[in-house]
Amino acid sequence: EPTNDLDIETLNVLESYLENFPGVVLVVSHDRHFLDKVVDGLLIFEGDGEISGFPGAYTDYYEWKKEQQVNIQREKPVKQKVSPKLDSQKPRKLTFAERREMEGLSVEIESLENEKAEVESKINSGDLHHDVLMQKSQRIAQILVVLDSKGERWLELMEIDENAG
Repeated sequence: EPTNDLDIETLNVLESYLENFPGVVLVVSHDRHFLDKVVDGLLIFEGDGEISGFPGAYTDYYEWKKEQQVNIQREKPVKQKVSPKLDSQKPRKLTFAERREMEGLSVEIESLENEKAEVESKINSGDLHHDVLMQKSQRIAQILVVLDSKGERWLELMEIDENAG
């Protein structure tokens, strides 16, 4: 924690130095103001050994994360009361179009997972210029959003298929 024992003046000197430092510095800090002043990319430890990159400062990440949570809340379907008549109906089967969609989603998901692994490998190589590293981190974030969406749809279709028999 680089900022715990520093007075304001020394902290300002450190921030100024790091803002102009041409190399890469790995900083671990709980000081959000300090992070906002000196970082332009974050490594987010998600848990279960998963690390993701985020281009931007801590406040940018915090706002993005709040927005994601709001979007998730909006996307949750409102549970409706099911009439006994509908509840007792026989589960429906997938339509031909839904079956084709499910197969296509499987291929797309596999392709996205392969691309994600490839991009993560490049990021972990340590050979990338800062700008390219940030682009790759942004791509990982994009892939994760698309994977989440396509994965949810695939699960919906799979559930319909399994309930049909």
